[in-house]
Amino acid sequence: MPETEKLVINTAPLLALIAGVGDLSLLELLYKRVLVSFEVCQKIEAGGSSDFGVSEFRRSSFIEKRSNPLTITPFLRNALDLGEASVIQLALDENIHTVCIDESMGTE
Repeated sequence: MPETEKLVINTAPLLALIAGVGDLSLLELLYKRVLVSFEVCQKIEAGGSSDFGVSEFRRSSFIEKRSNPLTITPFLRNALDLGEASVIQLALDENIHTVCIDESMGTE
């Protein structure tokens, strides 16, 4: 069973929650702390062609949005894309045992 104290989450799961539920409040109900790496924040803030999810992400004041880039180990950086690598690196740095990513390589 995943730990429900703390979660580090990636871009696609955040956007999927916004698409499915309309906001990110479900995360606040499930976890005491929700962390998002600088790299994931940058990707969401870029907004893509439609700015989908940007305003919902900004309104989610309970999310701990990191403001500095991580030093990601070469192993993670070479095996995963930047978002997933930063999620795992942040979890390792903060001793957090639960991550939410959408990359099968990151779960092995």
